[in-house]
Amino acid sequence: MYDIETNEYFVSRDVNFSETNFPFTYLPKEDLPTISGLGGSDVDLEEFDDLKIKMEQDMTIMLCLMQYQYNMKLMLFRQ
Repeated sequence: MYDIETNEYFVSRDVNFSETNFPFTYLPKEDLPTISGLGGSDVDLEEFDDLKIKMEQDMTIMLCLMQYQYNMKLMLFRQ
């Protein structure tokens, strides 16, 4: 998750997923809330796509490193 106030990402297991609740579907586009600091209603969604790609790449690297670390521990344990 992303904390807007501290500009940091954090992991939380205290999350409720509501896959049937879409609170802003009835509002006209001009009445939708905007994200402050990101250009108001003219937010470039490609920036979010780029962020998603970067996060996926980072996650892939992290998983590879974890797998490598696990394999190294197995090798040491077997010796």
